[in-house]
Amino acid sequence: MQIDPKRTVKATRDRVEGGLGGQDTDLPGEMVPVVHLEDGVEVPWGYTVFCPGCAERLSLQTAGPEPHWTATGDLDAGTLTLTPSIHHQNGCGWHGHLVEGTFVPV
Repeated sequence: MQIDPKRTVKATRDRVEGGLGGQDTDLPGEMVPVVHLEDGVEVPWGYTVFCPGCAERLSLQTAGPEPHWTATGDLDAGTLTLTPSIHHQNGCGWHGHLVEGTFVPV
């Protein structure tokens, strides 16, 4: 996979049934919702995102005691928006926003 820190890509659900695929199958912009069990009930926690620039795995917390991102919309409907921006600081350097289902670099 070629690294592109300025790549624009649609957010898609990871296509591997049942969870995260191997590094050879993960594509930039793929996402997996992450849930935690609380008293036997699945509670949304955030997303695993495969960086739009390099497909390296990132974790974005949207719930819990210290959420870092606010999520609106729906991944499967192509309307998911996360705020604030996402910065793969210790990786390829991709920095941008997920807006209405599209990762857009700044």
